[in-house]
Amino acid sequence: MSVKTDKIIISAEVAGRKIILEAFEVPMDEHMNESIYQGMQKCGQKLQEKMLEVADEYFRQTKARDWENKGRGELTIIA
Repeated sequence: MSVKTDKIIISAEVAGRKIILEAFEVPMDEHMNESIYQGMQKCGQKLQEKMLEVADEYFRQTKARDWENKGRGELTIIA
């Protein structure tokens, strides 16, 4: 007997753009809660990443005149 699954797609509007944060399958069995939890964790991480990118771009565009732009370095989010 196969386990029924449902697909969950979570999206958000960030800086005027609709983005898909996470799409995941949820088995309708005893592992359902864990699958939802893990999917929501990934969703939150991606939302935080996108929000930091938006903030980075905003600050880059609104920097003080006497500041020097050193470029964009590698950004890493540690969960």
